[in-house]
Amino acid sequence: MSETLAQARADQSAEVLYDVAGGVATITLNRPERLNTISGPMLSLLSRLLLQADADPEVRCVILTGTGRAFCAGLDLVSATSGSGIGSESQVSTISVDLDLKTAPPTV
Repeated sequence: MSETLAQARADQSAEVLYDVAGGVATITLNRPERLNTISGPMLSLLSRLLLQADADPEVRCVILTGTGRAFCAGLDLVSATSGSGIGSESQVSTISVDLDLKTAPPTV
């Protein structure tokens, strides 16, 4: 198990799920009670998992999905106003995830 995957399971296992099966990496946003809004730590983890999937020769495509009735309602603004991680650091993470998605092979 890679360090990133182990860290994903330890740090955010309830909020972001990662699985690889049959050459397909599935990243699942798992906060259905909040419509899968993304916190600062989730953004960082999402970026690391996208890079991990891109570097894994076994992964041929990535599915990014969400649990429940919404894929993702955007950034968690409740966290933003409480000072728990959304701010300049998460803006960098947002840019990083955006670039990861844009520069990844077209299978994402």
